[in-house]
Amino acid sequence: MDCINDQRRLARRAFLLSSGAVLVCLPLSVRVSHAQDAKKVDMNSQLAKSLNYHHDAKQVKDPKRQEGQFCHNCQLFQSEKKTGWGPCTLFSGGLVAAEGWCNAWVKKV
Repeated sequence: MDCINDQRRLARRAFLLSSGAVLVCLPLSVRVSHAQDAKKVDMNSQLAKSLNYHHDAKQVKDPKRQEGQFCHNCQLFQSEKKTGWGPCTLFSGGLVAAEGWCNAWVKKV
């Protein structure tokens, strides 16, 4: 009888541990899937135009842009990458170019 109780306890413990692991990993997988679903920001969109967003900061003619300002070193850019594309808080998670720029640029701390 004790052997059966021990097996039940072990099975219950294994179930609880695996359930906990699933609960921890679930938010991570949802975040990754949302990032993969995101689309590149359209430079012709009303928001992009109002912020003077460009995929290539080097082509920006805005006097507000200073040398060295890119999306990848902006506080609003939500990726650690310095190349490629990443989400921006201003564009509701839309992907902006790491080498891009807009007039809402804020130095990353």
